Amino acid sequence: MALYQQGDVLILAVDEIPANAVKLSPKQHRNTLAEGEATGHAHRVEGFIEMFRQANTPGEDVFMAAPRRIVIRHEEHKPVVLPRGSYKVSRVREYDHLEEEARVVQD
Repeated sequence: MALYQQGDVLILAVDEIPANAVKLSPKQHRNTLAEGEATGHAHRVEGFIEMFRQANTPGEDVFMAAPRRIVIRHEEHKPVVLPRGSYKVSRVREYDHLEEEARVVQD
């Protein structure tokens, strides 16, 4: 399986979107994979995609289906080109040993 990374966003190629995933409307996702907490910048997709969130599952992980090649753009990172396919999109996490907890890395 192919793994791509752009800043704090991880994109893993998957064989299929989970059966219990709920399709998001284009208004819900606006081709945005993640928004920056401090700068207002965002990881955005150029091209047509469908996005899904796994039903009854908390967290930030989403799934994306791209029927054609797409490009992920962000103001502070090089573009990432993805071939046609299905992907799981998540955030890089770090473990704080003092607090004994994992947290999402902020871009």
